[in-house]
Amino acid sequence: MVADFIAANMNLLPEKVAANTEAAPPALKALLADDVRMKALDKQVDQLLHNLNQAYIDETQAIIASTLGRGDAHERAERANRSRAALPAAPGREGEEAQMLADFIAANHNLFPEKVEEHAREAPPELRKLLGDEQRVQGLMPRVSGMLEGIVPAYVAQTLAAATAGVRRPSESILAEVEGVVMGEQSQMEVSMKAGTMRRTPAEEAARRPAANDSEAMQLTEGEAAVVRARLGDSGNGGALDAAAMREFGFELPLDWNGRVRVQESLEPAGMDGRSASESGAVPWSIFAARADGREQWLTDAPSQQDANRLASRLELIDAHSEENAFEKAAKLARIREEAVRLDPQSTAEDISAAREARKDAEFNATQNDADLLRRIAEQERARAALPDTVAQSPQTQAGALTYLDVAYQDKDEVKALGAKWDRREQAWYVPSGVDPAPFEKFARQGGREADGAQHIGRTPETVAQADDVVASRVYLAVPYGERIAAKAAGAEWDKTAKSWYAGPDADAEALARWKVDNHAVEQNPAMTPRDEFADALRAVGCVVAGEHPIMDGQKHRISVAGEKHSENSGAGFYVGHLDGHPAGYVKNNKTGVEMNWKSKGYALDPEQKAKLRAQAATKLQVRGEEQARQHEQAADRVSRQMADLTPIAKPTPYMQTKGLDPMPGALTDKDGKTTYIPATDADGKQWTTQYIQEDGTKRFAKDSRKAGCFHAVGGLEALAKAPALVIAEGYATASSLARSLGHATVAAFDSGNLPDVAMALHKKFPDKPVVIAGDNDQHLEATQGINPGKKKAQEAARITNGRVVLPIFAPGEVGQDPKGYTDFNDLAHKSKLGMDGVDRQVRPVVADAVEKHQAAMERLAHEQRQALGQRHAIKMG
Repeated sequence: MVADFIAANMNLLPEKVAANTEAAPPALKALLADDVRMKALDKQVDQLLHNLNQAYIDETQAIIASTLGRGDAHERAERANRSRAALPAAPGREGEEAQMLADFIAANHNLFPEKVEEHAREAPPELRKLLGDEQRVQGLMPRVSGMLEGIVPAYVAQTLAAATAGVRRPSESILAEVEGVVMGEQSQMEVSMKAGTMRRTPAEEAARRPAANDSEAMQLTEGEAAVVRARLGDSGNGGALDAAAMREFGFELPLDWNGRVRVQESLEPAGMDGRSASESGAVPWSIFAARADGREQWLTDAPSQQDANRLASRLELIDAHSEENAFEKAAKLARIREEAVRLDPQSTAEDISAAREARKDAEFNATQNDADLLRRIAEQERARAALPDTVAQSPQTQAGALTYLDVAYQDKDEVKALGAKWDRREQAWYVPSGVDPAPFEKFARQGGREADGAQHIGRTPETVAQADDVVASRVYLAVPYGERIAAKAAGAEWDKTAKSWYAGPDADAEALARWKVDNHAVEQNPAMTPRDEFADALRAVGCVVAGEHPIMDGQKHRISVAGEKHSENSGAGFYVGHLDGHPAGYVKNNKTGVEMNWKSKGYALDPEQKAKLRAQAATKLQVRGEEQARQHEQAADRVSRQMADLTPIAKPTPYMQTKGLDPMPGALTDKDGKTTYIPATDADGKQWTTQYIQEDGTKRFAKDSRKAGCFHAVGGLEALAKAPALVIAEGYATASSLARSLGHATVAAFDSGNLPDVAMALHKKFPDKPVVIAGDNDQHLEATQGINPGKKKAQEAARITNGRVVLPIFAPGEVGQDPKGYTDFNDLAHKSKLGMDGVDRQVRPVVADAVEKHQAAMERLAHEQRQALGQRHAIKMG
């Protein structure tokens, strides 16, 4: 919290910092005023802000202390003076050159090296001359770095290396100075890779080394490089890794860390007042590292999502540089680079596409150069090639050379102990040469079925043994297609030659046990029920199966997963199970990302069993529904009582100020005037929940409350009843902007998923009103994930109510500049160049046309009804 405040204010003028300090939230202001607590937090704050200018940090701390009259204000001021004095002094000319260099880097840091080189060659002569002066660039870099604090240092390094390559070949000294590369840890070839100017020999070019991708990845600081060295060299108890991680990050990394990192928001309402966790003294973001066995280890907490994501990115970079396989390393770095480009608001569509293609190329190279895969294929080919050779060498070998056995499944361990071996090609046990056949007499095949003609001709025991040796060390698994991701997560690997999954060298044997071929035969006798099967599938992806789970009723259910606090009706797991037809289902562990499409293995259920299972599912569903209804009623009572302590908004709350909104009837706030409270009702006016909106825009609903089908009428329900049309939007800010434009009440459904339910409920309540859905246009999601939920759900809501859809259209270039920032009509009104005039021009004609056509349709219907009544009356009179 303190680090966020300092980072947000360190580049502002002193008077602005002082004003922001005075206006800080009470909890933060109390903390900033406590010199003892602030001194205790100094080390942690400096660590969180270690990439920023220390002089600016110290100066901001001094202004805060002075503004709040802290006892350490003088000490803070002296510290700021010392930090400022340590900054390199520069004459006027040096400042101009540093600014020129910084401007070029800032304008090009998101481009690929080839493009940066092109821009450098096209730069003004003065800048080209500067880029060609190695000594001058070295001298300017401390000042340039201070000007570019908001840009990732690795991007600065990469851009400068590419720019210098555009006018000359950069030397190792510049790369080491700018990127902070530990030269003792990297070869000359690696340095060339970073510069993007690696000159390959023909042999190297033919081998398609992946090193060029490294030039597109962020480089390591010296501390991070130390963690990488410790991770690569620590084969003991993790002491070296723990020490290096503790020095760099302040926490330990597990020795069996698999490279995956997860950031989780730990925001929970402190009470019905909607206060955030940070206001209650809790830290809102946690970082976890995944271990080899699937468990997660908590690493640390961060005061903001930005800080948590920044730390997670550093850890992912460390994992990538810890990869000893050059191709795998290049693939990981390419993924990091793609994510960075995708999240950068200044990235163009071409930048994102190029990063995606670079990542695909790196992953393809990694697959094609997988040493283990190539080794397995070669072994299989050698084994197969050996078979015909043996036939040629032993033409006189008779078919009876191998003694095949009839072995029931339950006897397999016995014959194996006696020395029998398994022939995968024949799918049968046999007695190898040199083994006494007498103990196998009771397993001898009846009717002289020693061999099936040519299948056994020329196959000596040695030949079979040679083929068996290729796969003897592997345990093959029976993994259905829909369960492949879960099996892979547990350590299974795919054998392309055998076209089968097998347990990899680092696999979790316990987790893979359910897919062992041996176990499948056991499971079939006696047969498992589909519910038991599905329970196994849930466990396989890490779900905790307890209580009434799984409920096979075709409905969506939440379930707890391993590593989290158990809850009967909630959790990070999600599943749907069906019994109709061929039993099937879907399950996903949102904590690990592992998901599975499940189908029953085909165990038959008689009609009585099916009826029993359906009855059990229906009973559980009924009980669950009753419990949920009870919780919803209790939550409705709580939020209704809470309304007595709230007041209508007279002065815009911080959230409303951010969104450019004026107070509207229906929205409430508390005595502090900081939090925005949005009551949510059903079509009959009953309040079921409340949406709490914090100063920073964080939103949440009352615990255990009902949101489905509930909405907020901007202007009030009575005003909505008088409105000529039902104009329904997602968020409150959007609906409020629309109400201001149209001059009548509108509706906030809170999110896209709730649009269809709200639209249908209001359409039934007011069948005489046309429906217009003012949807969000989530183009950024459509571009990155292939879905546009705002548009899709708006169209669905309009379809079921015979309504219309209107989506915002922004000024040219605005969406491309900030895809996430331009999605709804509030963005159009408040952020776009088009402003409220744009909202008026886009929405008013659509609503007016919908009202006109709806009224015309209603008049036609009334006319037809009158005609029908007249005809019936005439018939009766006749």
